[in-house]
Amino acid sequence: SVVAGFSNGSLELITIQPPGKGPMSGVAWMNGRRGEPTSFGTDAD
Repeated sequence: SVVAGFSNGSLELITIQPPGKGPMSGVAWMNGRRGEPTSFGTDAD
């Protein structure tokens, strides 16, 4: 799994589903990013 650190704690990313893609493991998602920055938020649909 992938662990993301934040100023007030951490979050373990076990399964990720990027927009328009199917679910994948956190490790597969991180490997596919190739070091590109990311942000976490909510989708306000």
